[in-house]
Amino acid sequence: MLTLQTGHCERLQKTRGVRREGTLSGCRRREEPGDRARLADAENARNPGHEGGRIMLGVRFLRTCCRGGGATLRGLMGVVCHHTPPPQLKAPPPKSSDSSHATVSTMKRLIQTSGRPAQVLRWISQNPSKVSNIHLVVALQRIAQLLQAPPPCARAPPPRDRKWILGQEAFLSLCEDITRVCDKIDNFDLVTSLNAAESLGLRPRSPLLAALLSECERRVDQFSQKHLSIVFSCVMRLNPAAELHRDQPRDQSEASSLLVKLARVLEQRLERERDPQTLFLLLAYYRGRQRELRSSQSECSSEDTPTDHPQQQLINRKILCLVKHTLSVAVAVSDMEMALLDEMLAAAAPEADSCSLQQIFSSELFHQRRQERFLRRLTEVLPLKLHQLAPPTVSLIAKYTARHRLREPRLLDLLSKYLEEWAEQLQPQVIQRLLFPLSRLNYRPENLEHLLQRVEHVMETKALVAPLATLNILMSMVQLQHCPTELVRTVYGPDFIQRVWGGPSSVIVRRYLSVLDSALDLDFPHYSGPRLSPDLKVQMFEPLTSDKIHRKFSYKVLVAEALRQLIGEKFYKQDQILAPGYYTDFLLWMDSSRRIIPVLDDASSFDSCVGAEPEEGGACRHHMTHCTPPNQEIRRLVLSVNDRWHYCHQSDVLIGSRDMRNRHLRLTGAELLQLPYFELEKLNGIEDVKKYVHQKLLRIADLS
Repeated sequence: MLTLQTGHCERLQKTRGVRREGTLSGCRRREEPGDRARLADAENARNPGHEGGRIMLGVRFLRTCCRGGGATLRGLMGVVCHHTPPPQLKAPPPKSSDSSHATVSTMKRLIQTSGRPAQVLRWISQNPSKVSNIHLVVALQRIAQLLQAPPPCARAPPPRDRKWILGQEAFLSLCEDITRVCDKIDNFDLVTSLNAAESLGLRPRSPLLAALLSECERRVDQFSQKHLSIVFSCVMRLNPAAELHRDQPRDQSEASSLLVKLARVLEQRLERERDPQTLFLLLAYYRGRQRELRSSQSECSSEDTPTDHPQQQLINRKILCLVKHTLSVAVAVSDMEMALLDEMLAAAAPEADSCSLQQIFSSELFHQRRQERFLRRLTEVLPLKLHQLAPPTVSLIAKYTARHRLREPRLLDLLSKYLEEWAEQLQPQVIQRLLFPLSRLNYRPENLEHLLQRVEHVMETKALVAPLATLNILMSMVQLQHCPTELVRTVYGPDFIQRVWGGPSSVIVRRYLSVLDSALDLDFPHYSGPRLSPDLKVQMFEPLTSDKIHRKFSYKVLVAEALRQLIGEKFYKQDQILAPGYYTDFLLWMDSSRRIIPVLDDASSFDSCVGAEPEEGGACRHHMTHCTPPNQEIRRLVLSVNDRWHYCHQSDVLIGSRDMRNRHLRLTGAELLQLPYFELEKLNGIEDVKKYVHQKLLRIADLS
């Protein structure tokens, strides 16, 4: 037994010697068996508590026990082995046919840094033993990036380099390898391969794309939301028209069946989708479904209209849900995407209820753009559901109509009827929003007189509930040339003035009260009641906000240059203020013989005479010391450049505030010469503008 234990110790020492040799075999001098012990003794002499010294002392004690006896050795071996078991030798890893991690990373880096498609193919073809599935996918992706192929629907011919690469034997071999292993790669590599193959311009009938599409169709329920969006985008690009007709080519049948499944899964995961591009592609898919259904219904004779068809209603409901989600997710979109959104909104309008309309009109993206097609379609279906709409929803529709200057007579008639029926139950803020489109768009419905009398009666008891809303309602009535006497008395009363004065909106309130006071003086001379104190009036009214925003797009610059070359700078003034405080584009003076005369620098004092009585023909005499020589009659000629934003959208009707300004200027004795934008935009260059302005002036003034 002692011999066996001694042999075990000798084998243990030999094993440790083998480990030392394997560890330091790369050194210049091979380690001898006694070197490690001598080094440990020296270290122990320097540091008795050192761990290596304790280990070597244990080894020496074990050797002594081996010489002593078997019992002692057996007892101590159990203790030593329990605390310090003999090291286990690790067998070297078996050689594998697959490349190591370093080789895989190196090959992948070489492919990704290649500068030409031919170089990528050379790396793949010349290293078959080191190429794995991931290298095939990376190579296809890199080739697609380098070629930058146009989409399949582009009509431009592909470059020669692309044709040459796609016809190479190495590229075809690469496609065959990916086709063979497409069922073994993971979802990420599968989506990457499909995206690269689609960007290369391969058709669905090619073996590679057919295999990838088939594998995507098998895994469609396993894709993450991001991978699902990418696959759907690729398949939609493979169907350029985004339509699924029955006479579809055979090479698109695989993509079409996958498209239907992808759309179904996206419908189920719609709330998780946050990519606007995918949402707009899904809208394009539904547009194709809608057109397919309409074409099939036009071919077969049916009494139901396309809108009443159950399948059409189902598609419209899906479109409505998708549109609402898109409006809540998208931030900035292109004009083409907004046109698609407008078309889909018009399609879903019959299925929209009060909550859906409120969500649509509350969207910031929707509020920034003008959706004319949707609004016209909504006007057609709104009479059937007008009484089902909540007042906040109707007020949002009115606000949107007024903001974009959409003068739709049928819609405005519906708003006026709704306001007339529900005026007693509405708050002043809602009444203000419903009445504002009529005044801003300068529209007078058939029930205008009865409507304004109804609103006047309601606001007599609610004037102090919301003072700012009451002031806006009164301004809308005045623009429509209606004077609510009792409401005016309330507004100019001390209680109302005390409520609105000194607040955060006091500047706007003071300007509004000044405009109302001037309107009472000019439009309603029969009014006899409280007025605004003269020391509280403002001397000038602010121009339109749109004039400040679109100043660099105005035609005033061209007209000013034309006037400078025609009559000279001293014969006109730009941006002058005329009584009662309106800004004018250009002011000219004419004498009694209607000849243009120079405008003096103190023209403001000339125009500050509010109480001047106009004579026949619009002439107005003023005090001689203000601006004119003795015994000379002055006529004021205002050139008004009416830009696009001064009119209702696609109409020749001026907006309400601009129309009231022109009316008040005429009532003060000024003559107006209007230059509309639809005449100015036809001109080409300053010479044409000069001829145009000269012809306009000759109709009124003598330029000789």
